[in-house]
Amino acid sequence: MALDPASYNLTGSQAAEDALAAIVKPLVGAGPHADFTLAQLNQRIDGTGTAPAHSFPTPQN
Repeated sequence: MALDPASYNLTGSQAAEDALAAIVKPLVGAGPHADFTLAQLNQRIDGTGTAPAHSFPTPQN
């Protein structure tokens, strides 16, 4: 099941747009690897392609 940006169209409500931006903005770039593109997310969901290697800095991982 591929992600489609059109499925998450919130343009009817500026409040919804602002709330979504407030949630997403702090998450961008916060992970241990580069942000995924839409194509990469679709590949992970479809089971095609390969995921990038994780680079956790902690010894327990």
